[in-house]
Amino acid sequence: MGLSVEDRLDIYDLFARYCQYVDAGRAAEWVALFTDDGCFDIVGQMTLRGAEQLAGMPAMLAENSGGKWRHQITDIMIDAGTSEDVAIIGASGLVTDWNNGGRALMFSNYDATLRKTGGRWKIEKLTATMMGG
Repeated sequence: MGLSVEDRLDIYDLFARYCQYVDAGRAAEWVALFTDDGCFDIVGQMTLRGAEQLAGMPAMLAENSGGKWRHQITDIMIDAGTSEDVAIIGASGLVTDWNNGGRALMFSNYDATLRKTGGRWKIEKLTATMMGG
């Protein structure tokens, strides 16, 4: 069981949209990248579950950053899951602070489970483990 090239491209696009939407404060579009019961967990800091909780994340980031933090998700590894509608992801996440000349603000290892629903890949669970202090 494997993932098609089209599936892989759709997953890369999902993560590009994740970064663009959260940085632009586009909460509705960002939340739509998750399943209805989707979960975003920053280990040791916060867990957001479901559309209502997830919807607050872009606004919180905009408030804390003045709209000048930028997310990048790179080194995306995509593996087939236990069924053809599940993908397992590993990736690196970098947030830069453009209030401060683009200085690296945080770096995370991302682990995610995606589910294909209605022909689209969505985030079922995304876990960010922060590196460093």
